[in-house]
Amino acid sequence: MLKISGLQLPEFPRQQMDLMPTHLQVAKVEKHRYMSAVERERKRIRKKKRKKEEKRRKEGRKERKKEKE
Repeated sequence: MLKISGLQLPEFPRQQMDLMPTHLQVAKVEKHRYMSAVERERKRIRKKKRKKEEKRRKEGRKERKKEKE
């Protein structure tokens, strides 16, 4: 079951898309749009975390190099 803005809808496979009533098609598209937006946001956050982690690692390397000298 999908739940979009108060509607509870059964999941439909792609082939049945053309047999679905229009409001269900719209709901399906909205769900897809929402899910891909969520995915983009997660990707952005992962990228930010990765950059921070790399920066932290680089700083650690610099510190260790200074200690060796």
